[in-house]
Amino acid sequence: MSWARRPDPDLSTMTDIFSPEQRSRIMRAVRGTDTKPEIAVRRASHALGLRFRLRRNDLPGRPDLVFPSRRIALFVHGCFWHGHDCRRGARAPVANADYWRAKIDRNRERDALSAQRLAELGWRAIVVWECETRQPARLSAILRTRVAGVSCEKLDAPDESEQLDTVQGIREATCSIPPPRD
Repeated sequence: MSWARRPDPDLSTMTDIFSPEQRSRIMRAVRGTDTKPEIAVRRASHALGLRFRLRRNDLPGRPDLVFPSRRIALFVHGCFWHGHDCRRGARAPVANADYWRAKIDRNRERDALSAQRLAELGWRAIVVWECETRQPARLSAILRTRVAGVSCEKLDAPDESEQLDTVQGIREATCSIPPPRD
């Protein structure tokens, strides 16, 4: 028996390790609604007193959360699926790379088109990325900044600071995170 190392396989031509039926079952299990990041955004929004509607089919892109009184459509995007520039989103699949690159590019184009159509209708499109939902205090700060429009200056105002500081640690988290990317 030889213990010599075998050459690394060429992953770009490697076939799937699952049968087509197994792969189909796995892909069917990938949720499009009620994902963990989406539920985290809902909980944080509700805790901040922000009231919303879910998945308005009549709006372009079918936003995950809609704040009708503010005319804001919020999308919770998975970092990989929508090509975020974070560590997880920047990861490029090795197998079938051309397919995945094209798919992610199509998703990004569709996202941009949805945002443009929403703007034409007088709505503001806001994106919360999956990686931003991992820390509850940071997520609340992001929602407070992007949806409620509360900045660090407003949090530091003496008359509003006590009223706005409802979630523990939000003041520190809001002022320590970088401003949202547009």
